Amino acid sequence: MKGEKALGKITKGRAVVDAGVEPTKKVASDSSSSDENSGSQGDIVPKSKKHKNASGGGNNSNTYIGAVAGYAMDNQTVPDIASVAVPMTGSGYSLKAFVDMPLSGGIGLIGRVGIEQFNLSGNSTAMGAVTTSIMYATADALVRYNFTDGPFVPYAATGLGVHFPISKSSGILNVSQISSTTVFFFDLGADYSISDSTYLTAHAEYGYFPPSNNITTNFIEFRGGIGFRY
Repeated sequence: MKGEKALGKITKGRAVVDAGVEPTKKVASDSSSSDENSGSQGDIVPKSKKHKNASGGGNNSNTYIGAVAGYAMDNQTVPDIASVAVPMTGSGYSLKAFVDMPLSGGIGLIGRVGIEQFNLSGNSTAMGAVTTSIMYATADALVRYNFTDGPFVPYAATGLGVHFPISKSSGILNVSQISSTTVFFFDLGADYSISDSTYLTAHAEYGYFPPSNNITTNFIEFRGGIGFRY
C-alpha cells in the first residue's frame, strides 16, 4: 500500500469499477500463504454511486450548473377604471440558467438568472376585454433542503427573486408604473441522477408578488431541466 492506493490480487469473485476495500477480520499469524493471498483480510466493496450535490450528502464539495425551462399559469386581480376588481388569467414560459451549490448536509443554495413571461387576459364590465403582457429579466436565490440521499432526491425550496420588466404592454394597468418587483418562491421537486456528473430536475413552484395598489398577482409554474457537475 502507498497512501490511499493498493496493489492486490483477487482470487475469488471479481472487482467492479471504482471499488474500495473494507477490512473484515484479522487473519491468524499461522494462516497459510494461500489464505493470505485469498483476500480474506478484506472484501471488495463497490463504492456507493451517490448523486453528489443534489443528494445532499454524496459529496458536498461539488457544484452543479444547468438550465431549466418552465410553463406557468398566471393569475392577477386588477381594479378597472370603475374600481371593480377584474380577475385575469393566462400562461407564460420561462428559460433560466442555474447554479446549485452545497452549503451543509442536505441544505444547498440555488441561484438562477433568465427570462420569465407573464401573460394575462380578462373581461371588465367598464372596459371590455383587457390583456397584459410583460417579459421579465429575472435573478433568483433559493435555499433548498433535500429529504433523502441517493440517485432520487426529493426536496423543498424557498427563496426570493427580482423581476425587471424588459418589455410590457397592458390595457388595464398603467404601463409607466410597471417596474421591477420582488417575487417569493415556494418549491417542491426532485432530482434524479443519470450519471455521477449529471442529473435531471423537475419541480412545481408557487410564486407570489407582494400586493400593491389593490393588485394581487401569483402563478404556479412547472419547471424541468438538467444539471452538470461544475
